[in-house]
Amino acid sequence: MVKFSLPRNTATPVKFLGYFTVKDIARLLVPTTISAAFTYDTGDLIGTILGVLTGLVIGLSLVFLQIEGETVDVHLFHFLRQKVVERLSNPVEVDRVTDGYVLTSTGTAVGVVKVQPVPLSMQGEPQQKALHSTLAELYDTVSFPIEVHSRQLPLKLDTYIKKISTGEQSGHLHDYKEYLENLNQGNATTTHHYIVVRADKPGETRFRELLQNIREHYEQLEPVFEKLDSYIDLEDETGSDNSETAAKLNHRLDVVVDQLNRGSLEATQVTGLELRQYAYSFNHQTTHNTQTYQLPESQIGAYRRPLYITEYPSNAELGWPVTLLNQSSNGRIDIIQRIEPRNQSKTVRKLERHIDRLDAEINSRLGGGLIKDIAQLRTRREDAKNMVSLAADNNQSLIDYSTYIIPHGDTPQQRDHAHTQVKTRLDTLLAEYRSPVFRTDQAVKTESILYNDPLNHSRIMPSSSAASGFTFATSNQNEGSGIIYGTSTEDQSPVLLDLWNWSSHSLAILGKTGSGKSFYAKTLLLRWKLAYPDLEQIIVVDPKNEYGDVIKQLGGSTNTLGKDTEHSFDEQRVQGFQVKTRGSEDNAENLVKLVREIYSHTSQNKEKTFVVIDEAHNILRRKKGREALEQFVREARDTQTSVVMISQNADDFASNLEGRNILKNLEATFLMRHSEVAEDVIDFFQLSTQETTELQKLKTGTKSDYSEALMKITDRLDSKVQITATYSEYSTITQGDDE
Repeated sequence: MVKFSLPRNTATPVKFLGYFTVKDIARLLVPTTISAAFTYDTGDLIGTILGVLTGLVIGLSLVFLQIEGETVDVHLFHFLRQKVVERLSNPVEVDRVTDGYVLTSTGTAVGVVKVQPVPLSMQGEPQQKALHSTLAELYDTVSFPIEVHSRQLPLKLDTYIKKISTGEQSGHLHDYKEYLENLNQGNATTTHHYIVVRADKPGETRFRELLQNIREHYEQLEPVFEKLDSYIDLEDETGSDNSETAAKLNHRLDVVVDQLNRGSLEATQVTGLELRQYAYSFNHQTTHNTQTYQLPESQIGAYRRPLYITEYPSNAELGWPVTLLNQSSNGRIDIIQRIEPRNQSKTVRKLERHIDRLDAEINSRLGGGLIKDIAQLRTRREDAKNMVSLAADNNQSLIDYSTYIIPHGDTPQQRDHAHTQVKTRLDTLLAEYRSPVFRTDQAVKTESILYNDPLNHSRIMPSSSAASGFTFATSNQNEGSGIIYGTSTEDQSPVLLDLWNWSSHSLAILGKTGSGKSFYAKTLLLRWKLAYPDLEQIIVVDPKNEYGDVIKQLGGSTNTLGKDTEHSFDEQRVQGFQVKTRGSEDNAENLVKLVREIYSHTSQNKEKTFVVIDEAHNILRRKKGREALEQFVREARDTQTSVVMISQNADDFASNLEGRNILKNLEATFLMRHSEVAEDVIDFFQLSTQETTELQKLKTGTKSDYSEALMKITDRLDSKVQITATYSEYSTITQGDDE
């Protein structure tokens, strides 16, 4: 994984004697002075001294007694602030949701862009650099604040389980439902990634609305407003202003979407019901405690405990926040990253002041013989100098960057478990963090898309360093129908897909002998039969004579291929074809002939049909066979036919023109373990070095309780998946299985 440097916080306060800041001295002097003033008595020296000592003790406690990294007086301020805000302020509400944006009660227009995740861990270094560059260029390009929201929800299969349960009852269905229930009760999550963009109402409109509100509430000022009417039209309608705000927002949304889509990411604007649901997510009355808050219990993840980053890892891999999202926990995690452009010249001057202050602090400590934190101060000074150089060379923009992490759960116990795991992971990353105390009212606003960032814990950061916080790297594979193809090895979320929703319904399962490819194909057959009651037919081409038990379980029968035999496919719904003698020279010719006959049959049939062709390399070795398969796969998409090809090596396809054309017409390819990975395969699938290595290390069912595959499904999935079978599936398959 590509690594990046993240600068330390350069805004370091000067400390007298290496311990006391200016604020600390004030904390010492103010209570001491007040106490001395109240106890001063010329006739009672001892009482006066005791008063001074009491004030000094209070001052020292204010300096050294800290909770969550902040002094008591800071917490007291926020305690009082929160109480005042609760009484006097009016919350921002959703005024309406329309035309792809949210209009708030303050006149701000809010838009949301959804970003599809990519398999970051499977990308090679060039692809990772390209993804990072796309995000860094976005941060360099925008002239307005944006927020990256990564939201986790529980991945539930209730609707799917209910739907699948309506099928014909059997042992396979019972075990499959039990398998689904176990997945449903697990900790699987789905993560959605959004970029939130805002456009505020023009300043003169806000001023006009303020005056209008004053006019409505203070009738005695009416004579003054009558005179103002000749200068300011207080009755002016704000519709045009909303249009102007919406136009500004749409321009900003276009900038974000275009920038991401020009790179290696896929972004679309959120509209309709999804936008409405997102707008109202945090627009509810919350219950606040010291460091936690609670949304209404009806909401998922109602119990929440926010953290914010104060120091980032000095060296971090691309996508370092993803390790937080992938934590195995009873709870879930949300991450919000805020990026706000800065005036570059002003920022450079500010950093130069930081450098001067750090130089003075270092020299002061060295002159006084104090070496406390000298190395850390020098590191901060170098970081500040490096950022000044970047800005001077116009290599990168300097931005304000903040990161908020919100562990949450449906119960306090889930929340606390997630909170503990997040803290452990942040400690491992050598990041520093705090919990906002008496600021949970601001935290919930920071989570909402209706507000900016009331917590405001930002840091000056180069755009490249901020882009290392790439979070668009978690999978969301739940189409609500179809079958479970496996579970993600990253977050254990089930891969529920429906191939009949794909533009091409065909797929290939490729792997060496013993990788589990035929076992997997049989598992899929058993599940497809359960999931698709409208399935017209299953036809299995079985050169190894090993699908008989599965075909029998599905209520079908097996036929033997003959040289001059004409085959009929209309007699029953499940039909297998085996060779008379394995290894015979006539087999390949008979198999090619059979494939052509199956193609002819399915081309006349518009109902859902699965055609499984095992040992497809036997057919691919002949030009006539390659041509027959190419034509079959190319036209199968128009006839509701799914051609499932199983072969011992991806190079059986990638090494020849017809094979490559077949792969191009497939929606999905499942790559199981390979002994070697040919250059043709690497080039065709554009495998990264990481993927090539993984392909030779994938687990197999012969040496493990499960198999693994690299699943490549166009526009849906590109990651490593764990494959397991239910007890009934395993029992049926292993009655006569070689793999």
